[in-house]
Formats: sequence, C-alpha cells, structure tokens
Amino acid sequence: MKKTHLFFDLDRTLWDFENNSKNALNKIYEAEQLNQYFEHFLEFLSLYKNINKKLWQAYSKHQITKNQLRDRRFIECFEKKNIKNEQLAKKISDLYIEISPQQTKLFPNTLETLSYLKKSNYTLHIITNGFEEVQFKKLKNSKLEDYFTNVICSEQVGFNKPDKRIFLHALNVAKTESNKAVMIGDDLKVDILGANQLGIETILFDPNNEYGTVFDTHKIQNLIELKKRF
Repeated sequence: MKKTHLFFDLDRTLWDFENNSKNALNKIYEAEQLNQYFEHFLEFLSLYKNINKKLWQAYSKHQITKNQLRDRRFIECFEKKNIKNEQLAKKISDLYIEISPQQTKLFPNTLETLSYLKKSNYTLHIITNGFEEVQFKKLKNSKLEDYFTNVICSEQVGFNKPDKRIFLHALNVAKTESNKAVMIGDDLKVDILGANQLGIETILFDPNNEYGTVFDTHKIQNLIELKKRF
C-alpha cells in the first residue's frame, strides 16, 4: 500500500529542542543575573534538565497539571540550592514560555526535506505532546507551519503519546488509514512503539545513534535520508 500521509514529531525531530532550550535559558540566566544563585550557567542548565525530565514524566502520567509542571521546574531548581523564591521562579517560568518558542534552530536539512516531501504530494502532519500555544509559536517562528496540514497536540486531544488513542485520532483527522501512514519521531517508546500499536509504519530519527540497533522500525540519522525512502 502506497504511503500518503507522514506524521512527524516536533521537538527533537524537526525543532532542535536541546539547543533552543539551552539558548533560551542562557538568555534568562544572564538577564536575571542568576549567577548570584548558581555557580555557573551549566549548573543551572543541568539542574533544570533533570528536574524538567522528571516532571514531564509525571505530567505524561497525569500525576501533575500543566501549570504545576511549568512552575515546579524552576521552583525546584532554586530549592536544590536551598533558595526559596517562588516569585522569581514564576517570572523565569513566564520568560521561558515566551523566549523558548522564539528560538528557531532546526535539525540539518529539515526545510529541504519537508519541501521535497510536500512537492512529492505527501500530506504532512505533526503529532506532539508539547503544549498547544507554545508548539504553534515554534512552528510559525521556525517557518514550519505551511508544510503541515494538521497539528495534533496531546493537550488538545486529551491523550499523550504513546497512548494509541492519539494516533487513532490523528488518522481520523487526516482521513486516512494506518497502512497509508508513517510516523517519524525521535523517541523509541513515545513515537515508535506508540504508532506501532496501530500498525503504522515507523521511522526512528536517531541523529546521535543513541539507540544503536533497533527492531520493528526503520532508522535514520539525518532527515535528508527520507528523500531516499519516499
């Protein structure tokens, strides 16, 4: 069966989350003079990344709310340094939500590949666990929005990847079937195994070869490789 619909993850697949997040946090660190609380930026960054990962896992399991995630990640950064300053943590949280989606670094060959796929008459979509208002800003600022017919956000749907219901919802929105679709993403569990539950063909984007040999999915290390597959 010919594939006609390609579903992409956004963060860490098209939009370079690690570098964009780091740049946003560095701007905040300097603007708010956080060197008075942390020994250096990399200490602040490391604390944030570990805490943010833990809280996102809790959010994906519906153990905390969106607002709790946003506020707690910076409150806990300060708590690790025995500092209680919720007012500053809230200010930093608001700044991060504002500045982060303004960053526009994409993975190599993103625009070239998307342009090729769209010109080749594939219908492109996004499936993301990120927060709706932030993800749409990222797409607009990075000049990605015109490539995609639908953007499916877990917050909007009520289910997070890898729950098969968000993939089923995406297929329904796209008016297509699982055997005509491909899911491309960077997370083996969230993107790949989730889509595999519905029999959707998958491609793991693994630019740093973190997963090594994988089974039940194709693997690429550069998005330009998609031109050879489609």
